[in-house]
Amino acid sequence: MPERLLGRLPLLGLLVAALFWVLDAFVDVSLFGTHDTFAEALLKPNSHELWMRCVVIVLLLAFAWHARRLGGQLIDSMNRLNAQEQELDGHRDMQHVLRRQADELNRQVMRQANEQEELRKLAYIDPLTGLYNRRRIEEILDASRLTEQLSGTGLGVLLCDIDHFKSVNDEFGHFAGDRTLVRIGQLLKDHFRRGDAVGRWGGEEFLVVLPNLTQAEAEVISENFRARIEREMHPPKGKLTVSLGLAMIRPDETAESLLKRADLALMLSKQTGRNRLYICECEAGSEELSSPDGCRPFNFAVS
Repeated sequence: MPERLLGRLPLLGLLVAALFWVLDAFVDVSLFGTHDTFAEALLKPNSHELWMRCVVIVLLLAFAWHARRLGGQLIDSMNRLNAQEQELDGHRDMQHVLRRQADELNRQVMRQANEQEELRKLAYIDPLTGLYNRRRIEEILDASRLTEQLSGTGLGVLLCDIDHFKSVNDEFGHFAGDRTLVRIGQLLKDHFRRGDAVGRWGGEEFLVVLPNLTQAEAEVISENFRARIEREMHPPKGKLTVSLGLAMIRPDETAESLLKRADLALMLSKQTGRNRLYICECEAGSEELSSPDGCRPFNFAVS
């Protein structure tokens, strides 16, 4: 539409020029009386009137042509702006599409990360207590044993067994037993150091891997845990205690041998009255593994 109007500007200039010629002739007859008739003033102007009319007509036509040229430039600029706006709109639409695709990709990545985390928990975490399961705690023990062989900074394992746990299930039900296991697991995680690994070994037994500490330090922290359980655990009837078996790794000892010595110490804790800590100090692979001679109960004076 604007292009059509610009194309008619010269014709409009001619029409205005013709109208000016007629109006000037009318003024000459009616106001100035330079001619006797309107036809004479229109068709036979004198030299002064002709010159003035021609100058005005030329100016009008020049203005029309100049306006057409400027209008064309303005329309071209507007068209370029419109094209740029359309291009920008296209970029915005593309950015919006890319942003939506990026958001969807982020959601998929987060979903996959959550699924992988759930799979990791299923593979390594005990679903009841939230502790490491047996498979994972064995892997951690193997890795800790290799580290200890290189650094020589000490490594211990502690086996924990809930005393008379079967009676808790029999008297108060399995839900009470589950709550007891969960609470013991929470106390284990809270009591031991951040670098220690706590796992559910099976049933009512737990395993704690204790890296980077001496035997005396391991004995004290383990005994303090036993006393804490006796002090803080209060079932509906009676009291709840734990039996503990501790063993410190020997040079070139395997994880299997270390666990056997800790299990021997735990067995002696239960056989001698429960609610106590035994330490197995027999050598790895010795015949003493089948007898209690290399184990002793915890004694603050010795530690």
